[in-house]
Amino acid sequence: MSNGALSLRQRIFLGTSLALTVVVAIGAVAVWLAAHAVLYRALDQDVLERARSMGARVAARSDATRPARLPRPAERRTGEVTPPGGPTPWNPSGTGPVAGLGGTPPDLRADGGTVFIQIVDGDGQEVARSPSLASDESLIAGVPSDHTSGCIHSVFLRDQRPVRLTSQRLPPLPPGSWPPWLTPQPGTVVRERSLQIVVAIDASAVVSDLQRLGMVLACLWLVTTALGLAVALWLHRTILRPLTSLSQGIAALGPDDLHARLLTADVPREMQVVPQRLNDLLTRLEAAFLREKTTLANIAHELRTPITGLRMTLELALADELPPAQAATLRTCLRITESMQGMIANLLTLAKLDTGDQGLPSGECPLEETARTVWSLLAARATERSLQITWHSPDDLMVRLTSEQAQMVLGNLLDNAVSYASPGSSIALRIEAIDRQACLSVENQTDQAVNDLSQVFVAFWRGDQSRTGGLHCGLGLALVQRLVTALGGRVEANAPAPNRFRVRVWLPIVR
Repeated sequence: MSNGALSLRQRIFLGTSLALTVVVAIGAVAVWLAAHAVLYRALDQDVLERARSMGARVAARSDATRPARLPRPAERRTGEVTPPGGPTPWNPSGTGPVAGLGGTPPDLRADGGTVFIQIVDGDGQEVARSPSLASDESLIAGVPSDHTSGCIHSVFLRDQRPVRLTSQRLPPLPPGSWPPWLTPQPGTVVRERSLQIVVAIDASAVVSDLQRLGMVLACLWLVTTALGLAVALWLHRTILRPLTSLSQGIAALGPDDLHARLLTADVPREMQVVPQRLNDLLTRLEAAFLREKTTLANIAHELRTPITGLRMTLELALADELPPAQAATLRTCLRITESMQGMIANLLTLAKLDTGDQGLPSGECPLEETARTVWSLLAARATERSLQITWHSPDDLMVRLTSEQAQMVLGNLLDNAVSYASPGSSIALRIEAIDRQACLSVENQTDQAVNDLSQVFVAFWRGDQSRTGGLHCGLGLALVQRLVTALGGRVEANAPAPNRFRVRVWLPIVR
């Protein structure tokens, strides 16, 4: 990731996981809501049917017992006295001599404790109640003032049991048309009054069922989500495996792997265009770099002959007796020519190593002896810059290099140190055996710190802070790295201290 952005793998995994979780959750909620609607619809239908049945029985009883004449206005106004020996009053217990006809109606004998009925008159006075309803419980209190026929309400009893409740109001009934279980006791003054029937059914079972269903759906949601996440993880890994392999193949390509090509066998058809285009790009880059290296090699090869001729001419001129000033000028020209000749030789060698045309011969040579030989050629330049060299070589190690190869490696390392070391400082050369390899270390002081160590092995790169002259073009360390790597060794550059620069070379030791 970069700048906090999610990778493609993370986006696919999070997207599929979130979508699956939301879909399963929506499905579980939909199932629960559907079950809630079905259960409560059945319960509400039961409540309404019981209320209608109760009202119908009361109305049927009143029609059967209604007198042919209408009550006199005075009777409706003042009421009338039921003669002695009239119908037996209602017995709330539903037992005893009044049971059966003229006793508690079947609707009020709900002893299971799940159906509750309360009947009140127009003044709000209770007329009857079912035995299942506690004496201190009032259903009429749960009926809203704006209640209309057919409406269902959810209320709670005093013991916090949920019930579904409805109410039905009956038209006024004259005293003579009341059902037997509503007939008052003898001697009681009665008048025409309307009745309101309140029916409620315990909804605890429905609530419990919905709670259990919710728990089951929640468990199913968790299990389904976990399985979905596992499937999503496996699926997105399967989908992205070719992309991962492709990215690893691209990451494995290095500067020297332009000849390599990406495999397309396991890449899905939709993605094959990516490696194909990359392979085309690698082909063009390989051709371009080959042309560049060939051009550099050709230029260096063409320059080698005139530079050699120029050097021979200068050497012949210096062989004659010349005035001191002229001889000094010719010696300066000869030194510059020798430096140019070395650059051209390095450029040719580097081009051959890059193109793979260099057949590297094998051989053995003493590393310290070769180093002292190379230093003898640079001693004059070191003296001019007041440089000293310190040696640390406990053993004269034999390495698997030819003498020419060792001189090229040591010559470029020491020449780089002499050219860029601070005037009047010292150069430290150390040769030791580490992990069954010969470690050659050349360290020198610099005028300024080398900040970009990753570029020191790039051809033609020169750090501005270390530039001391114009006789170097930045090929020495690049050639050392290419040659040592081709011989099975390795090279690294670091700054062991401020304003210090060190190059360490590991070379195979002769067993």
